[in-house]
Amino acid sequence: MSVDVLLLVPFEPNSGASIDPVYRQTQGAKLSLPFAIATEEFESFLGRSLDFWKREQQPYFGDTPIPLPTHRSLTAVTLASALENNGISWYALDPGCEGLMYWRQRFEELQSLKPRIVALSTTFVMTAPWLHAICRLIRKLFPYAKLLIGGYYYATNAQQFLSLDADVMCVGEGELRFPEVVKRLLKSEGLQNIPGLYLRASDGTLHHTGHAESLNLGELPPVQWSLAERIDPFVDLSKHSIEYGVETQRGCIFKCEFCSYRTLVDPQVMTPEQSVEAILATGASSHGWINLTDSTATFPHRRWEETMRLLAERGGSPHPIWAFARVSDINDDRARLMHAAGVRHLFVGQESGHQEILNRMKKATHVHQVKPAISALEKNGITATFGFIHGFPGENMETIQASRGMIEHLNDGLAKPAVLTYLLYPFIFLDFAAVSQKENLTGTSHYLGYEGSSLSPAQAVEEVLQTIIAVSRKEHAPAFSFLLLKSVLPTSGIGMFSIPQRYEVFRWMKAVERGISIFLEKSLDGTPINDLELRRVREIVLERYPMPAPRRSNSESLLRRRILKRLAREWEVEKTKGPGLMTRFSLGVDTYAATKMFSLGKDIFLRGEIAQASQHKLDAHDNRHAEILVSKAISTKRKYPVIPVRHSASE
Repeated sequence: MSVDVLLLVPFEPNSGASIDPVYRQTQGAKLSLPFAIATEEFESFLGRSLDFWKREQQPYFGDTPIPLPTHRSLTAVTLASALENNGISWYALDPGCEGLMYWRQRFEELQSLKPRIVALSTTFVMTAPWLHAICRLIRKLFPYAKLLIGGYYYATNAQQFLSLDADVMCVGEGELRFPEVVKRLLKSEGLQNIPGLYLRASDGTLHHTGHAESLNLGELPPVQWSLAERIDPFVDLSKHSIEYGVETQRGCIFKCEFCSYRTLVDPQVMTPEQSVEAILATGASSHGWINLTDSTATFPHRRWEETMRLLAERGGSPHPIWAFARVSDINDDRARLMHAAGVRHLFVGQESGHQEILNRMKKATHVHQVKPAISALEKNGITATFGFIHGFPGENMETIQASRGMIEHLNDGLAKPAVLTYLLYPFIFLDFAAVSQKENLTGTSHYLGYEGSSLSPAQAVEEVLQTIIAVSRKEHAPAFSFLLLKSVLPTSGIGMFSIPQRYEVFRWMKAVERGISIFLEKSLDGTPINDLELRRVREIVLERYPMPAPRRSNSESLLRRRILKRLAREWEVEKTKGPGLMTRFSLGVDTYAATKMFSLGKDIFLRGEIAQASQHKLDAHDNRHAEILVSKAISTKRKYPVIPVRHSASE
């Protein structure tokens, strides 16, 4: 058996970022490792693992374990649909977050398919060294195949995207161009007249085929969700619950300085009638949830209201809906409509609790809009996750404290919490974000490598950690979402947020958050542990486990903590002293064991990083390609208007 295309949709695992030196020196040293150590200590105190993605470790709410999806991404199903519609044979791998060892083993097992083309999506990857490692594995195990790379990583780092060892790089939407590129490659025909491609010549230089126009979203063939069962790993739509990704608009008319959504494609929307049909099309399965991926689902207002009204008239969504929303779009009437249509959880990108920072971001919202929006959600039975950023250019301790205080008090005055969780990131630098054009940030080559901001990346990460600790002390405040993602499976959390026991889930998450934070405070600040508080937290956490915990080895736990603490010390000083011996040894051995490629393990052991493929290097001409790609994306989208902040008469 052979196939035309092997389609790969990797989600970067936690381990992927650790081979990135800049990540280690910032987020790794200041946040990830301190959390890992504190979690290990709290788990030792509990006597059980908090890795609830493992079935035997899942807490129960009511008579069932915490509801988690079986992974299946919209990207994989959409691209598989495009190939299927064009009569192209394919095999797709869409496993969620898996490390290099998984990919090597699966590649070895699939070599017999002899794909003529390997297509790699970069949409869910942030770390260039990890992408380089995947590409080198592909080149080693499928040396005869053409490598086609697409996905949104180019908007994060255009230079690194163009440096990947690929034959064809696709910039922009792929539903129509992807199968056309594949058909041309299969026939050994030229690609020069297909726009939006970067073609690698035999001498390593790049050729650009011109700008690709945005697609009309309403005219694209519908996604064939039945193909989800033909994608590896297997899912059974009659038994497994998945998150159905539904996209009814692309792009964004808002001009938030930190965001790349508005520069990826021109704004395109389906009509309300088309949107309702796309949502109802997921009803063939009786299991699952809907992740509405629209960047601003709640805007334009009239379109959203009409979509919700039509959906409610058709009996509501077949599955609970999760959607992105702007705080300025939420009021009682819209919340009532959303609930009637089946919306159960919103993600609100609040970003900051200080108006000056919101203005700098060109967010076009006001801090005074937050409380009325949350009140409307609570009144109509909809919950939310709020997203924040620490460290945007111009940030200072006053503005950080304003955001910290807002998170602490989001649920004040409510009978039940409406904001169940929050996400908090350090400011990250995206090539396609408008802020990248500011003079003091130009030339940055890593999303955490900027130097011209008012707060350094390390300082921003430190403030993220301090906010998490502070918010953990407030029982009514939302829980930090990433606390529970020890073993990451991509999910919006709608499964947990749409069940009747969601407030019990919230209470349990807050207890886990507080337990970890108690050990964080002890290790970071020397704060004595309050034994009474810690025992109370343990009682809340353990009451959700009907089964006894699998036996944990104290000696193994102690060894893990010692290794993590040694790595933390090395990562803390790596920027000035270089990668430490434990870092180089552990990551080098792990990488070699995962890939069986001596060159990759050697790179990390000697240098602390994976070098890009030696087949080609970006020269000045190729760097110019990256500069043009970024500047064109940002400048051509400035024609879209800024939506002004509307103040009430009392402000």
